[in-house]
Amino acid sequence: MVLLTPGPVEIHERVLKALSEGIASHRSETYRNWHCEAVERLKRISGLRDGSVYLIPGSGTTAVDAMIYSVLAPGEKVLAYIVGEFGRRAVNTMKARGLNVRLLEEPWGKAIRIERLKEALEEDSYDAVFIVHNETSTGVANRTLREAAELVHKHGAILLVDSVSGFAGERLYMDDWGVDVVATATQKCLAAPPGLGIVMVKSDVVERIEKVSKESPPPPSINLSLYEKFLAKCETPFTPPVNVVRALVEALRLIEEEGGIEARYREQEMRASRFYSVIDAAGLDTLAEKSARSYTVAAVRLPEGVRAPEVKKRMAELGFEIAGGMGEYREKVVRVGLMGAINADIVEAAARSLVEIIQELSRG
Repeated sequence: MVLLTPGPVEIHERVLKALSEGIASHRSETYRNWHCEAVERLKRISGLRDGSVYLIPGSGTTAVDAMIYSVLAPGEKVLAYIVGEFGRRAVNTMKARGLNVRLLEEPWGKAIRIERLKEALEEDSYDAVFIVHNETSTGVANRTLREAAELVHKHGAILLVDSVSGFAGERLYMDDWGVDVVATATQKCLAAPPGLGIVMVKSDVVERIEKVSKESPPPPSINLSLYEKFLAKCETPFTPPVNVVRALVEALRLIEEEGGIEARYREQEMRASRFYSVIDAAGLDTLAEKSARSYTVAAVRLPEGVRAPEVKKRMAELGFEIAGGMGEYREKVVRVGLMGAINADIVEAAARSLVEIIQELSRG
């Protein structure tokens, strides 16, 4: 079975082997070496020259929660510009934190619009703006982060980005684009096992995190101020999944060996191009508007009368595990992960199988 869900994803045999190495103490020199290497490699991939990278036990959701709770204090004003389910979940976390949230939302399948963001920032002042880089529920990529960051900074705010299914698959350059904080996880484009959330912050945001921690400390497990204190010695304040850290290091080494992050971006773009070409040729549509189709997660609309559970079942019989839709599209869409230790031939084969199944089910 080939794992083509939006995460977890297929991982390289070297990463699997690294995962199975013996357990190391999280206070050992062995672990510290793994942690240091992971942090430095993540900095290079993200384009973060001056800042901190935190490895947090948990999922991508844990990373987003840590970002929100550690960077923002109760009562601060946030503009949340969302385009799907994971944006909505982040808004729920913001409300739980006691933030003053203004919601700006596009219909599912649409990307953010810079002009609309500009208007919102001119209407009121905010401490922060939140955007999902790659919305896993809809297969929409917001590729205007650079323009968004410029606007956000012009109006005196900081930009928080959920890039759980975008990081290392959709282009992102933190320093060059001016993105202040990014949350992601191991089990998607990085092609490592699940178990670690990752938060990357620019140096001036580290100062903000310290201030927030003193005035309105988050729960310890997601308090990035604590992670900052342990980062100097390449440790975490609490026991991390040490073998996942080791596996992450191997996955990051593979990115470098394959030509670096730019080569990975090109590979993702090629996979996506081949997948969407098959879908388009068959007359099928995606939930995402064409200009915003993600390179990492494809959300394919199903014709009337065809339901996601049956499509998933048929795909599994052919050796491909995919996912259904989310929210109101649970049975109307199937989602295919284009990430992980696979290649464009596998992606195209999956697309052709998907088309055949949908056409067969459409005929009844």
